[in-house]
Amino acid sequence: MIPWKTVRIWLLAVLFIGVLCVLLKSILFPPSNKTAVTPFVFPTTVPLPQWQLLDSMPLKITNDPNFLASRRYRYQQSPILLTIDIHYIVNSSGDVKDFLQKHIFSQQAASSVAIRQKVGVGFHALFSYQGKAYLSSCMNPRGGSTVTFDQFRQNRNTYDVKPGRLILWLLGFQELRDFRCMWNMLSVPLEKTKPEEAYSILENAWFSWYSWWQPHFPRP
Repeated sequence: MIPWKTVRIWLLAVLFIGVLCVLLKSILFPPSNKTAVTPFVFPTTVPLPQWQLLDSMPLKITNDPNFLASRRYRYQQSPILLTIDIHYIVNSSGDVKDFLQKHIFSQQAASSVAIRQKVGVGFHALFSYQGKAYLSSCMNPRGGSTVTFDQFRQNRNTYDVKPGRLILWLLGFQELRDFRCMWNMLSVPLEKTKPEEAYSILENAWFSWYSWWQPHFPRP
């Protein structure tokens, strides 16, 4: 059995080396005022099983500089038209209701959402507004998809605060918690379907969409 005194000496040595590395890093490579973000461009095509891609186009819904890229994809599954808007956001709150209120709908429309959970995927919000059914969710860089601020922060604390990231954070190579989000809005018209039927269509499309994007999440 290793004596406690020896363990303590090793712990102090590791701590000293860590502090020394951080000090040298801050002297030789002082942190910049702005965190660098890798540019990202959405692909023009994304496969979606059982749906035919009609077209896709760049999208702009806000001048917020945290919205780095946005794109709209339209799919057809006769006679249903599926529209998917996806936005790549940095320094995000992860709060889907807040996104809806600020950038898409009024406060009243964004307040009446139903939140559901799918094991292996995460949380998503469902609601209807002005003749359309919607599904909205925030893909996380690590952990399942989220809808609320608390869910998003819990993911950051659970999946980001790890020893490997902690060391890189101490050395100043990356942020400890990754507040990036891929905000998704899926919608179908309610002309030929009832809300619950439309929600089922949206959920099935969302699960396939999430499965494709999870390994394709942008690099920091």
